[in-house]
Amino acid sequence: MRLPYSLSIIIPAYNEARRLPQTLRDVVTYLAEHAASFEVLVVDDGSTDGTVKLVQEASKRWPQIRLIQNDGNQGKGASVQHGMRLARGDFIVYMDADHSTNINELYKLPALLKHGGDVFVSSRYVYGSDIQQHQPWQRVVISRVSNMVIRVFAVPGIRDTQNGFKIVRGTAASKIAPHLLLKRWAFDVEFLYVARALGFRLVEFPVTWHNTTGSKLNVARDLRNTVGEFWTFIWNRLRSKYPGPAKPPQRAERV
Repeated sequence: MRLPYSLSIIIPAYNEARRLPQTLRDVVTYLAEHAASFEVLVVDDGSTDGTVKLVQEASKRWPQIRLIQNDGNQGKGASVQHGMRLARGDFIVYMDADHSTNINELYKLPALLKHGGDVFVSSRYVYGSDIQQHQPWQRVVISRVSNMVIRVFAVPGIRDTQNGFKIVRGTAASKIAPHLLLKRWAFDVEFLYVARALGFRLVEFPVTWHNTTGSKLNVARDLRNTVGEFWTFIWNRLRSKYPGPAKPPQRAERV
């Protein structure tokens, strides 16, 4: 079935010359068959390997691919925000360069839209999800503990804020993006919190997920960043840096 919408796919990339070629091939092949129109925005975050050259060459083969470059290394959150400012699609999808959640999860979009949501959050931890290859146990522990804290203090009802595949209505993204302040790990938390505060509806859905090779896991660094950026988010809330609720926050719907 061909999706009757224009789609903007945002892929933040930092030193992804090894994993990105297959991801781009898979994404373009799928969308060429299943999307009415699409663009793929690869946002380079100051890579020092061959990522930029690779994307430039790919865009010659597939004109739907656009290279966007940050001014130096700013973080995944900054890269997604940069892509959102330039995206033109009815729906914006941001996904990881490692393709752990496959682009073919978009086949679920028509069914998701029946729930009337604005932001669709893919999840490894809800009923119906399928983790085909697990992460290292250290990463699993960090992920589980982080999501538990996030549910209590930031986004109640969402079991997996950090999975790197989300679908957002373009109209919603344009209203959410101006309020975002964080540039790295906690971007997803902030994005969902602001979306809900503005009255947008969140829908969490299960996906098939597999851990990819070439992980940049560093337990000490990731734990430090997780704690530090989350407390930056909390501090921003205490200083009223985010919009207040347009209406009482609704619990996320699950499908």
